[in-house]
Amino acid sequence: PLLIIDGANVATNHAGYFDAQRLLRCVDYFVRRSGLSGTVRRLPRSRISVVLNENRYDPSDEALLSLEDVIMWTPTAKDDDVFLLQCAADHESWVVTNDRWTDHRALRHATQDVRKRKITYAWAGSTFAPASDDLRRFDSSAKKSPNCGLKYEPERAAADGAARAERNALADGGCLSSVSLLLSLGVREVFPRRKGRSSSGNSA
Repeated sequence: PLLIIDGANVATNHAGYFDAQRLLRCVDYFVRRSGLSGTVRRLPRSRISVVLNENRYDPSDEALLSLEDVIMWTPTAKDDDVFLLQCAADHESWVVTNDRWTDHRALRHATQDVRKRKITYAWAGSTFAPASDDLRRFDSSAKKSPNCGLKYEPERAAADGAARAERNALADGGCLSSVSLLLSLGVREVFPRRKGRSSSGNSA
């Protein structure tokens, strides 16, 4: 997996109750997130794992059942963190958690490299809100690793920006051209360049 979610940590609310809906919202966030050029657009479910102890299994919990394809169940008598940290180290995965991994078992497995690949988060009501600086590091790692399985699509993102600018221009009564609005948004290139050609005659 490219992304591991600490199931117990993410799903437990401030009152100490386990809420599988939180896991569902967390997974959906990374599957559906999008952005303009230079950002990671979305992550397929096949690259996400939710680590959860099997004592949390509840056949009547619909939210939990909808996540069965991404849940990695751990044995009841074992510490979830041991499996999570080993998996993260083996696969160079990022981990969504607020756990500081300070207990004696986790300390043996929580290497500095794994700690650098942690995404912390908060909840705004029922909205999952990861830390923006952690997301920037996560997104930057995708650009450094082109085979990481992420859909990093700057040309498509620029086209998305063009379409949105066009809609905005129409909504404003056409007072701004879509080109000038694109420039104001910082979109420098909307259509992919052809190799070996540029408007100035120099190589791109």
